[in-house]
Amino acid sequence: MEYCVRLKDVKSYIPEGHSGTVNCTLIDEKTGIKDFILIHGEVHPGGRAEAHSHPFDQGFYVLSGRGKVTIDGKEYQVEGGSAYCAPAGVTHQVVALGPEPLRVLRIDSRREYHSR
Repeated sequence: MEYCVRLKDVKSYIPEGHSGTVNCTLIDEKTGIKDFILIHGEVHPGGRAEAHSHPFDQGFYVLSGRGKVTIDGKEYQVEGGSAYCAPAGVTHQVVALGPEPLRVLRIDSRREYHSR
């Protein structure tokens, strides 16, 4: 089992319902963690995550770039150094603003597994 990963070595993917977005899962059950998932996300200028919700909690830390986040109908402007969250079942949407990508670290709880 590998306990240390490098972003450049992780396979990227485009999440469903997103445009101009690339994610890389850094930490999950493959690294021995069962309670959360850590994902690096990059939303390119003009890219977005359409309005959606999940059955688990999410926390985000903005590494760089700027964006507009709508959570439960309320809009927030975010930039490098900002943190925001989307609790389980709450609708949220993200749009990248500005000339550089919006880069975030995202933590997903594994709530759906704990409630079984």
